[in-house]
Amino acid sequence: MKVIITVARHKHAVVVPVGATWADLAAALLAALSAPAAARPEDVKLLWRGRTVADAAASVAAAGVTDGSRLVALVPRAAEELVRVVADRLRSVGRAEGEGLGSGGGGLAAAAEELGGVTALVREALRREH
Repeated sequence: MKVIITVARHKHAVVVPVGATWADLAAALLAALSAPAAARPEDVKLLWRGRTVADAAASVAAAGVTDGSRLVALVPRAAEELVRVVADRLRSVGRAEGEGLGSGGGGLAAAAEELGGVTALVREALRREH
């Protein structure tokens, strides 16, 4: 069966067997996202009919998911990756600013350092969550 899973603003069509479990669906989503190897299916929070799925071993068909159903997924690793990309971009802009290519008095470099601290906080929160 093919289900549509929304992650952030992006929709992904994921095909799973009719007898698939929620864990199987999460694993198929991670494969569709080309998620890093560190991402695990248990990191994915699936929302069906406005509620978080509690039992990952339960069948998706038993919950009423049919071909063409739409779900929402929260993937915390994607958020961590976004923070890393933004931090890297800010650091590179800060370096350009230091070389006289940008304007201002080090504001971007300071912002990059602050965002680096946010990245560490996100990682720590993810560790505590699991």
